[in-house]
Amino acid sequence: MRPRKLFAAMLLVVSMGLCGVANARDIPAELVRSMSEAPSLESLGSGEGLVLLRDISYRLLADGRMERTTLWFIHEEKGLPDRWRKWEILVPEGGEASVEEAALYDPVSGKLQFPLIPRETTRDGVSLVEVRVPNSLDGNVLALSYRQVFPTRMNIEDSVSLDLDIPQWEQRVTLQVPSGTLPEWSGEGIPDPQMKKGSSTDIYSWSIVNTLAKEKNSLSA
Repeated sequence: MRPRKLFAAMLLVVSMGLCGVANARDIPAELVRSMSEAPSLESLGSGEGLVLLRDISYRLLADGRMERTTLWFIHEEKGLPDRWRKWEILVPEGGEASVEEAALYDPVSGKLQFPLIPRETTRDGVSLVEVRVPNSLDGNVLALSYRQVFPTRMNIEDSVSLDLDIPQWEQRVTLQVPSGTLPEWSGEGIPDPQMKKGSSTDIYSWSIVNTLAKEKNSLSA
């Protein structure tokens, strides 16, 4: 079976006032919500970790560049695979990247337990932001949020692989566009998005629940 992908693309000709300023996320509240909505971790997991939430949001900045913000909540269960313990977040050429949140949280209270320190590095001439995850989460949940800005010209175009090598409970993809803009998208077996209309922006959101692990898929940020 081919890995499923969601492709969202649109072309805009408006040059300013595209989308508003993004609001800061309430990580503890979102984690508590995810934990309350998910079934028991034992019933979902494969023993090698579980993605409780994977949230990817897109919008255009006022200068026409594309912003992609990604949030992960990951539970290690009996042991997170080693390949998930070292994150290398690409700094797009001509763009920027930053880690907004990297920490371990208590899954019940949502309280911060242990912050993780990102560091800037390079590999083969490519700029990266690296986050290393401890060998054991000690029953906590990894919360990782990062922002990437791509030097696009008034367009949003990306491809999202929905199948990973560990199971995922909830995936959300959100596209914020100027009011009246109709995005083009395609995806095999992907439900139609919900649309929330605003005075100046419209928000399209896709939600995929309970995705099983697939083999031979790599993690990329």
